[in-house]
Amino acid sequence: MKHISSILVAGICISSNRLTADSLDTTYQPVVDGKVNAIVALENGKAVVGGVFTSVNGVSRPGIALLNADGTLDNSFGTDTGVSGTNAWSVDVVLLQPDGKFLLGGTFDHVNGVERANIARLNSDGTVDTSFTANCAPVRCLALQADGKILFGGTGTNAVSYCTGRLTSDGQLDSSFQAPTLTGVMAVFNPRMPYLMSLQCLTNGQILLQGYFTAVNNTAYYGLARLHSDGSLDHSFTGVPRGIGGTDPYSAVFSATASLAIQNSGALLVGCLGTAFNEWNQRLVRLTPDGAWDTSFNPGFLTNDSAGLTISYVKIVENESILVSGDFSQVGGQPRNHIARLTPGGNLDSTFDAAIGANCAISAADIQPDGQYLIGGAFTNVCGQARSYLARLAPAVYTNQPPIIVQQPLGTNVLRGENIQLSLNANGTDLTFQWWRNQTRIAGATNAFLTITNAQSTDQGDYWAGVTNGSGGTMSAMIPVLIYSLAEAVRCPVLNFTSSTGFCVFAAGGQWVDVQEGKAWTYQTNVSHNGIGALQNIGLVGEGVKIPFALLSTEIIGPGTLSFWYRLEPQVAYATFGYQILSGPAYELASPTLNLTSTNWEQVTVNIPTGRHQFVWTFNTQGGICALTEVAYTPEEPVFIPSYSHYDPATGQQLGILMPADGTYSLEYSSDLRSWEPIKMLNGTPGEFINMVDSSATNRAQSFYRTVKQ
Repeated sequence: MKHISSILVAGICISSNRLTADSLDTTYQPVVDGKVNAIVALENGKAVVGGVFTSVNGVSRPGIALLNADGTLDNSFGTDTGVSGTNAWSVDVVLLQPDGKFLLGGTFDHVNGVERANIARLNSDGTVDTSFTANCAPVRCLALQADGKILFGGTGTNAVSYCTGRLTSDGQLDSSFQAPTLTGVMAVFNPRMPYLMSLQCLTNGQILLQGYFTAVNNTAYYGLARLHSDGSLDHSFTGVPRGIGGTDPYSAVFSATASLAIQNSGALLVGCLGTAFNEWNQRLVRLTPDGAWDTSFNPGFLTNDSAGLTISYVKIVENESILVSGDFSQVGGQPRNHIARLTPGGNLDSTFDAAIGANCAISAADIQPDGQYLIGGAFTNVCGQARSYLARLAPAVYTNQPPIIVQQPLGTNVLRGENIQLSLNANGTDLTFQWWRNQTRIAGATNAFLTITNAQSTDQGDYWAGVTNGSGGTMSAMIPVLIYSLAEAVRCPVLNFTSSTGFCVFAAGGQWVDVQEGKAWTYQTNVSHNGIGALQNIGLVGEGVKIPFALLSTEIIGPGTLSFWYRLEPQVAYATFGYQILSGPAYELASPTLNLTSTNWEQVTVNIPTGRHQFVWTFNTQGGICALTEVAYTPEEPVFIPSYSHYDPATGQQLGILMPADGTYSLEYSSDLRSWEPIKMLNGTPGEFINMVDSSATNRAQSFYRTVKQ
């Protein structure tokens, strides 16, 4: 017995031709007396359904049944006792194994009269597999790993609980799996237990957790996290720093995700309970494979009651289109009742007719071999006709089209050591991507997203991507990617800067947490002085999160002179900017206490005493923006700059060099303040003035010079 499409990640194989109101298959009329939570379409046209029903077509089949292709009951599968429980019971998930057996998860204590606690395995004929004797707390989701091991997830029993685990193929608990603890909402009067709604196995063996939680192993993650194959937390996954579901930690929708699907590019589609990222109509979000929010994706869901809008179901179809269901009445300004289809880029697919709809959201779907949809849920009406809990939509014909780029990639400036994230948003089916840098194909870069970790100067260049399918292809615009170090960003290559923060606080919860190292100061070009971009610190990390202080520091060897330009905009209460040589006193340049403010660019010059020192800029803030640029250091030795310079287009750069002391010095040039090349060696006596011409400067757009003692 074979399953047509993957139940774990992407399964519904539908076409993109127009579906009309007549698409409801009126010949398919099984009578199910309760909600359908799970559907598995089989290769022979039959389908296994699970839920909270007690009968199908008038025959007792509590919780689990097998239907023939025409909707009649297959009486050879299962028994009339089905699933049962002491209290409320349900089948929430059905998973087909490669050997044709079925895994059931839910809330129950017996299956076909055999004692089973919330998880069971059925043989292909519906009888209980007595060799599988696992016992679990209530199970909401299941996933099958490539090695045959079984992941399960459910609801915790306390505000901090284990909600997932792993079984061997015979149902024994796998002790090698480091099951993480999940944290719900730690409210005094109304604590909420965490739970999982989906587990997804990635091709590299990692595992995605999706559901309702605010932390994993005491690390803040909101509704979505990633584990390594052994169950340990993958800290490199960005997650959702502001929480999918809003910013109120006492709200029932805080930090809850309702559905999850993965595009071929590796991008994550996450359906939300309530507001996502504080955008009231942003109920389906797309994240990069590492968890960063892709703001270009916004279908625009609306409902008559926006506070209750939930995207409860997401599935990727064969042509990379996206089937969604939830409590919405509009998508992209067009009427859509609870069911819609989106293009791969997140726009409404208008070829999926508005008449396709139900009177409430679906909770399960799959595709039959002939291309027809099976949909299940709590609905009682589909396409304007009575259909309770289970229905079928007729097939459509797919016509391939060449890809169309809907959003070009954007150029970026990043600091050396940070990650580069580029994306190309294109509509079309069976798309193949290829990224290029400086006319050179990037090996393995064949997804819509391009991620380069720990970027270095060699990663700088012009990037573009080509996208093709069987009907044609197109190429994106070429965009620049610039790589800076902090020293290069402020144009001071002789110093080595580091950036760090103190603490930050969640305004609502009052819990102190660490801020990611190195993100306190960011280089950008929108704020500049003398045409040079500035380092900027805005004092905020996410919604409701404040940095009490951010530091920028460098080791410096005196004697010498350090100068820099700074600006605050605007000056607000509790914002202070200043500097300090750690062996000496601190100096405030802007402070509300001292009524020292500056919204204009100001220059400061500091004499550095003899010896090795740590020089620190400090920005204490609960608001406001601080910008710093044009840091320059002129030590007395071993580095100094020519005292005279004049460019002659005919001969080159004329230099006048005043020798500071005895010794040998290397005169060097740079065109970008990143790499330096020697011009000649200088020998002279203190006070001697040496004139020379750098004729090679006529071949460069710009030249910088320094002299280094050897």
